[in-house]
Amino acid sequence: MRINHKILSIPPYISTSWKNIASLHIDNQETALVLIITLLNGTSIQVPNLEAPIIEAIFGAHAKFMEQEQNTPSQKPPSSPKLPLEALSSGGV
Repeated sequence: MRINHKILSIPPYISTSWKNIASLHIDNQETALVLIITLLNGTSIQVPNLEAPIIEAIFGAHAKFMEQEQNTPSQKPPSSPKLPLEALSSGGV
C-alpha cells in the first residue's frame, strides 16, 4: 500500500495518481466501513476492511493534493499579442 501526495495505491483495488480521482467517501455497509473512490471517468471502486488510521491518511493525502492543485497557477501558454487588422492590411507592420 502506498499513499502520498502523488498516488494512491491499495493493491489489489486501485493504483492511480490523485489527478484521476474525483472524490472519496465512506459507506457504512453492514458492520464495516467501506472506502468508495470515484474516478473522473465515473468508475467507483470499493475498498473494504481499512483501518481508521489508513482511511485518515488517504483523506489527508487527497486533501493535500487538492490544496496543491488550487495553489498551482494554470499552465496556459502565453498568447501572442494580436495586431489590429488595419496594421496588417496597410503594411504598417
